[in-house]
Amino acid sequence: MPAVDRLLNLAAALLDTSSPLSIDEIRRNVPGYSSCASDDAFRRMFERDKEGLIDIGVVITFHDTSEVQTGYSATRAQELTSLQLTPGELASLELAAASVRLNDSSESDVLQAVQKLGGGVADAAEHVAALDIPDNLADLFEAIRKHRVVSFTYSSSPREVQPHRLEFRRGRWYLSGFDLSRDADRSFRVDRIASKVKASTDGVFEPPEDRRRVNLEPWAMGSGDPLVATVALDPEIAALFFNEYPNVEEPLPNEAGSVLVDLPVVNLTGLFIMLLSYLDRVELVGPAEIRDKFCQLLLSLAEVK
Repeated sequence: MPAVDRLLNLAAALLDTSSPLSIDEIRRNVPGYSSCASDDAFRRMFERDKEGLIDIGVVITFHDTSEVQTGYSATRAQELTSLQLTPGELASLELAAASVRLNDSSESDVLQAVQKLGGGVADAAEHVAALDIPDNLADLFEAIRKHRVVSFTYSSSPREVQPHRLEFRRGRWYLSGFDLSRDADRSFRVDRIASKVKASTDGVFEPPEDRRRVNLEPWAMGSGDPLVATVALDPEIAALFFNEYPNVEEPLPNEAGSVLVDLPVVNLTGLFIMLLSYLDRVELVGPAEIRDKFCQLLLSLAEVK
């Protein structure tokens, strides 16, 4: 594996972890290290890579206290210095910049970004892919960097959020943070924010050390008009469900003791997989067209020998 790929893998692992990674976890789980022939070879490679990340501005912390697991984590510095890319790596970066179009972004913006890393932009006959840049993305990045509370409209409701992180997952940008309007952690699909994001100017918030990652809801992975499905949760697993899917609004239990939630479904397969994972602790109440399809699935599974 090229050194730059291994370096990026290490950076991603240390930046995204919610708890420090031990040296054994890094060797076992970060791509590029498992092929080391000996402990000494791994240690030398890891120390070189760690110093390389520090040189470009990544702040790496070694934790060795009784409160947390002994290991490493990382945070981003305010400004990164030169990545010191090789000529081959710069050529790959230039080709990618020329081949992938960022919708709603000018060619000059792309050129300036690549030039800051020491390269130019190669000529390309045509773009082979295009990535959309949702409205508000730049404003959200700035609010996260400056620790500013943001307000916007989402699902027809006004929201006031402490933004913690942005993630690009499965072709979409997602924001996660603490929703002051709901007094709970929430995730938001950026392209579904229905208003201009406004950042506060009166003070800042202190982001948590453990910034919760976006947990995608399998029934919402897709596009198109959603169909609302009502699911009844056994009270004993309701807390587990809402912890796993923090973006789902938590209602009060009904008279029968179960907890009813309405889920906007665009992916039936994702919904059915979630239901099966909770076995008999959930019930798909409706609508009838979705319930019938789920019953057919259960019957087909029962016939499998």
